[in-house]
Formats: sequence, C-alpha cells, structure tokens
Amino acid sequence: VEAGELTQAEADALPDPVPVITRAHFEDSMSKARRSVGEDVVAQYDEFTAKIKQKWETNEDEESAYDIDRAAAEQAREDDAMVEA
Repeated sequence: VEAGELTQAEADALPDPVPVITRAHFEDSMSKARRSVGEDVVAQYDEFTAKIKQKWETNEDEESAYDIDRAAAEQAREDDAMVEA
C-alpha cells in the first residue's frame, strides 16, 4: 500500500496469512527473544515473589488470602483451554 502497488481496499481483500495467533506462535517467538534484564533483576524478582508468597500463605483471613500456586494452576488451565479452542 505504501509503495503504491496496491490500494488499501485491495490489501484488505487479501487473505490473512495468520488469521489466529496461537500459543505455538507465541512460544516460537519467545524462543528467539533475548532476556531484557540481568541476573540481578531476576534474583530480585525471585526474592520478592518468595516474600510475597510467604506473606500470602500466612494470611489469617482465609477468604482474602491469595494462593499464588492456585493462581498459577488456574492460569495454566486457562492457557490450555485457549490452545484447545
């Protein structure tokens, strides 16, 4: 379109080569990505996550307690459902 070879209407009428982006597309893309943070930042994040997880697990109010492991499992189930769809 920018080079003037096609009009916008002609470009819009072309079939979409990737009509749906799947988890496989995402994983392929991520396998080629480089880490954007250093090991020190990853270590800080892991330390923070461990502290927060401990705080959530010792929360006395069970109804408001956040279970990070349960949340991760729920997210995995949702991801699997998206792949199956």
